Amino acid sequence: MKETDMKDIERLTRKSEKDRLKDQKKRAEDRDLDEELDDTFPASDPPSITQPVHEDDDEKDDGKK
Repeated sequence: MKETDMKDIERLTRKSEKDRLKDQKKRAEDRDLDEELDDTFPASDPPSITQPVHEDDDEKDDGKK
């Protein structure tokens, strides 16, 4: 095999690994969201996973101001 062929194979392998990891992360996020939705139904409050986190919230949780 030529050196350029090996580089192309390595590049494609890295890309497919990145895609696999991205897909795995997306599935985990979807699963977490589904669990949150199941736990809150039929309540009107949105799931906590969908709420933005502010630095001020962290300080309130620690009892700091």
